[in-house]
Formats: sequence, structure tokens, C-alpha cells
Amino acid sequence: MATDATSAPTNLAQGLRVGIVGGSLSGCATAIELKRAGCDVTVFERSDKPLKSRGAGISCPPAHLEVMKERNLVDADLPMVSAQHAQWTIRADDGAPAGRTLWSTTTNLNSMNWGILFDNHRSRVSDDVYQAGRRVVGMQDHEHGPVVLEFDDGERLEFDLVVFADGVNSWGRAQLFPEARMRYAGYVLWRGTVEEERVPAEVRDAPPTLEWAVHEEGVCVMYKIPAPGRCSGPRGRLVNWIWYRMLPEENLPALFTDRHGRLHQGSIPRGAVREDEVRRMTEDAHRLLRGSVAGVLAATSEPFVHGAYDLLNVPSFVRGHACLLGDAASIPRAHVAAAAVKAQNEAIALANALRTGTTVREALQEWNTEVYPAAERMVDLGKLLGQAQLLDPPDWRTMDESGMASWWKDLTSRGQVYYLKDGAAAGRLSPS
Repeated sequence: MATDATSAPTNLAQGLRVGIVGGSLSGCATAIELKRAGCDVTVFERSDKPLKSRGAGISCPPAHLEVMKERNLVDADLPMVSAQHAQWTIRADDGAPAGRTLWSTTTNLNSMNWGILFDNHRSRVSDDVYQAGRRVVGMQDHEHGPVVLEFDDGERLEFDLVVFADGVNSWGRAQLFPEARMRYAGYVLWRGTVEEERVPAEVRDAPPTLEWAVHEEGVCVMYKIPAPGRCSGPRGRLVNWIWYRMLPEENLPALFTDRHGRLHQGSIPRGAVREDEVRRMTEDAHRLLRGSVAGVLAATSEPFVHGAYDLLNVPSFVRGHACLLGDAASIPRAHVAAAAVKAQNEAIALANALRTGTTVREALQEWNTEVYPAAERMVDLGKLLGQAQLLDPPDWRTMDESGMASWWKDLTSRGQVYYLKDGAAAGRLSPS
């Protein structure tokens, strides 16, 4: 394993007691960076079950992939599928499986498997640092002093700094900023992965491609990713898809009620979606999407679904000696395809601030000044893309190559989209 080439820690970072609440990608990335800065780190993950089955495909700009490798956040040979071709398609009027291509263009997409990326992060966090099955139920903090965390077993631990990296439904966020709330954006994301050999031949045999399959009130994004424990070449990959669909908010409870009658908040995991909802989804896919894309969705054994939400009223990522990081801090919509990158960048920035700061409070304020505006720009970009593709899309059936190119150029001129092939946007995440 390569050594970290970053600068030596300052007295502030050295021995600083840091509690990290949340042991997923964000928490592990933060633990790696702060441990290497010299902090005394402990990660508390509430689940006592492995997390690797969560998530599906994940994308990364080439520039950030090199950063991860240089900082030894991932292995040098991290499995990846690279796509240089992109296409926008629509169902053909005659129902032909190939559909109609609205636009073919170039892209610069590196795709990986969430589980493989998590394993890379988790392997760099020692078991004495990572504590699974630890649920935080209480917190006492002081503006200029330490933070005390209380656990469900009654134990109380004191830290110089607490980082809440506990995801979209963050418990820590509710404690630091109780006025924060989630607002439904008007659509849901059906998601899934399926073995490449099980999908229609047109998709299976094609080179890696980023596809947007559009229809009225929806768009399905599809690309290939590595499969865990298999080679990253042909027949060793998965097809990953995300189908954005408009859905009235009053219909969410029915969708989020699982096979056992349990109502989930905001999402429903693999294997829990009711069979009637899966059947309805696949029937709609055959009705709305080109045949080969619909075939991919129909071949997926355990799709899952979550809502698109905007996080409101978080005035800062910092309060006292506690902070929010990753999805706990802000939630860019999935169109940006950069939530993991955002969290990793925030973890790196936090470690750098602790290396150079003179007090915890000063370091946190410096960090917040750097990452809060960048996160807000990413959130704004996600809203812009969602508005253009779902809430106020063009009339797809009247679009041709020229119209699509003009529409996309106008859209992306208002924000940096890292998966563009050419220009300054490549590898950059936030709007200009």
C-alpha cells in the first residue's frame, strides 16, 4: 500500500479526539484522512451488518480518480469501466427495440461499483477504529468546548470534534440544525444492476456507453460498472440503471410500503419493493422506453427506489465543535453524479484545515468557508439538471441531433458537468 505524501500534522491535529458518526463512504473517507493527519479517530456505525450491498453504480471524474489514488484512498488497480460514447434515445414510433437515437456524442465517464469503492475505503480503516452496531442517541456540546456523545447502551464518550457523516436522514443534522427539513422534488429514482450476460444482446455486446433514454415525464440513465469479484472486461460487468420518474407526493406511501407492510421513509431497499410495484414498473418500461432499455430493467431481479429530495435551511456545516459532512451536510440530486466525490473532497479539506488551524473552532470555520459554497453550487447544478430533464423538458419527439446539441450546450453552459468530454468542465464539479 502506498504511503500518504501529505504534510506532517500540526499540534492541533496531533492527538485530537475525533468521533465520526456514520461508517459508510463519507465516514470512512473522513476517518482515513483525519487519522493520517494525526487525529485519534473513532468511527461509530449504527448498523451491525455489512454495508457493501448498499448502492449500485457510482461515477468519478478522471481528475478525482487520480487524487484518490495519489492519496491512497483506493487501490491503484481499482476496477473501473470507462465510457467515451454517450447517446440520447427515445422509443420508436413503431416500437422497434433499438428505438430512435436523438443524439450521439462523446463523454468522459469512469464508472465503478459502490461496494468495491466502499471495500477500498473500509480496508484502510482498522477494526479498532471502526465500531459497528453503535447507535448515538444523545449529544451535549458547548460552543467553545468538547462534545459528549451518548450511546444506546448508556455509554458516554467525550471528543474534541464530532463529525456527523450519517447520510441523507442524518441524526446529527437534526441535533445541530433542527430547523432543517427535506422537500420532495416531485420525482423518484428507480435503480438497479443486472449481470451483463442477462441483458438484451444490443446492450450486452455494445462498448461501454452512457445512455439517457427519455420519454415524457421521465429519463432512464444506463451505463456499465464492474461486478464484485469478477474481471472488469466483457462478461465481468453489470449494467447499472437509474430511472427518474415523476410521481405525485401523495403516491409515495404506497410505493414505499414494503412486502411486509412496513412503510419506509424516503426510500425502499433491494429485495423489499413489493412485487406488484416491480411488475408495474417493468410494464411501464416496455410502454415508455426503447425495447433494449426496457429489457435491461425487466431482467433486474431486485430493483430499489428512493425519492429525490432537497435539503433546506442548513445555514452552515458547523456548530461549535461539531460538523456535518457528505449527504448529512447537503444533498445534490443524483443528476450531478458526484455525491461520493463531494464527501471525499470535504474529508480531504477537513484534514487540511486541522493540519493548519490553531484551534478546532478556527479550523472548522475555515473548512466551512471553503466547502459550503462549493456544496451549494453543486446542489444548484442538480436542481438545474432536474428541471431541464424532468420538470420542464423539451418536447423530446421533436428533437433532432442539432436541437439536442444546442439544448445541452445551453444547459451545461450554466454549470460545470464533469462527464463532458472536452473543455474546462472535464474533471470539475461545481458551476461557474
